[in-house]
Amino acid sequence: MKYYLLAFKNIFNFKSESTIIEFWSFFIVNAIVSFLFTVIIKILLEDTIILPLYRIITFLVLFSIGFRRLKNAGFNGWLFIIPIVNLILAFFPEKRVKKSES
Repeated sequence: MKYYLLAFKNIFNFKSESTIIEFWSFFIVNAIVSFLFTVIIKILLEDTIILPLYRIITFLVLFSIGFRRLKNAGFNGWLFIIPIVNLILAFFPEKRVKKSES
């Protein structure tokens, strides 16, 4: 749950990187929370702006964390805008930084 909240905290942070655990934790928790939130809103409130607003915000968070995840995996972050490819690339491990020989 801490990664879920951390992703919201870094919604406009495109400069740092996200770990594979951070990305997939957010992705899975967000899928569950979105499903539950959608069901609850549909049952309690029929026509409301809350659900579309929530979806826009979580889309921005997902794009941000996905962009940072691909950077961490060594790919261009903009590849996250390509459907399906983005999730495949998000499975790649962190890039290795070569240590310079002294």
